Amino acid sequence: MEDIYPVVGTLVIITLRNNLCIEGVVEGWNKKMVILKAPNSENQIVIYKPEKNILFAKLIYSKTKEVMMDTADLPAPIEEEEIDVLPNEPFESLAEKHKERVCDLRSKIAAHLQNPIVPISGYNVGYGVPDFFQR
Repeated sequence: MEDIYPVVGTLVIITLRNNLCIEGVVEGWNKKMVILKAPNSENQIVIYKPEKNILFAKLIYSKTKEVMMDTADLPAPIEEEEIDVLPNEPFESLAEKHKERVCDLRSKIAAHLQNPIVPISGYNVGYGVPDFFQR
């Protein structure tokens, strides 16, 4: 299997085997060591044997690199009409006045519940046991 490492310049939060959390910007990452630059200073953090010492890493990308959803699958926005409400108008007259609109909204909700939005799929997730449990 090919090794995949974070891109240089990516902000990461790393959790080590001893539950220490380290935050930094990736300056280098390979099988032997990880070099991070501290986000608030010019200090560098070096982690030796990352495959053994790192439990997991959270990669934080800038908002410009956000994954965009395909807008073709989204329903068109519904433009709603304004509800005219007089200050002293009784509730019964409001209910009668907007009865058709309420029925229309209920039918739209029922249609949505029959065809919910399909969850996003296609992520490859590997499950396993970290090596510190295998002692």
